[in-house]
Amino acid sequence: MKPPSCPAENDLAEAAAIVDAVRQVHEDPELRAEARSDLPSVLDRLHLTGTARQAVAAALTIILTGPMSLDLPFSFPLPRGNIFWQ
Repeated sequence: MKPPSCPAENDLAEAAAIVDAVRQVHEDPELRAEARSDLPSVLDRLHLTGTARQAVAAALTIILTGPMSLDLPFSFPLPRGNIFWQ
């Protein structure tokens, strides 16, 4: 049995799926526009399921409808540094 401090492989895969989905929406203005009008279809296109789907849906809902939605270009409050993007 793994100690509780070690994430399960599935947890790492879900985290990677979340980061990848946010990156894709961040880089594609057409995908952002579609997410504003039809979020479920964007989540389907990104092949998200389970926890990853819920996390990305919640994040995009807040980003695309909240005060940050007025910021152009698309902004997402991620930690500074290169760890998420390399």
